[in-house]
Amino acid sequence: MSSIAHWFIRVPFAATFIVHGIGKFMNLSGSAEMMGLPVFLFGLVAVAEVLAGVGALVGGMPFCTKKDLVTRLTGLAAAPVMIGAIFMVHWPRF
Repeated sequence: MSSIAHWFIRVPFAATFIVHGIGKFMNLSGSAEMMGLPVFLFGLVAVAEVLAGVGALVGGMPFCTKKDLVTRLTGLAAAPVMIGAIFMVHWPRF
């Protein structure tokens, strides 16, 4: 992969996760109630989304000495969020 091509994946991923995570913080208790989740768990989801987005950006930076580790931790933070989204939001709509 060329030195710039990975940004075509990282930037949209990061933007989506950061915006969704910050959006959850705007009305944490109301959004948690709407989803039927405890506020603490919904807060963890919001934190995971923001950290996954930031991690995707940081993991691609030239100054990052642990790019592989940061990128893997980003995936580790994003995976449970996406699995939860599939089963709680998208699956019931089929």
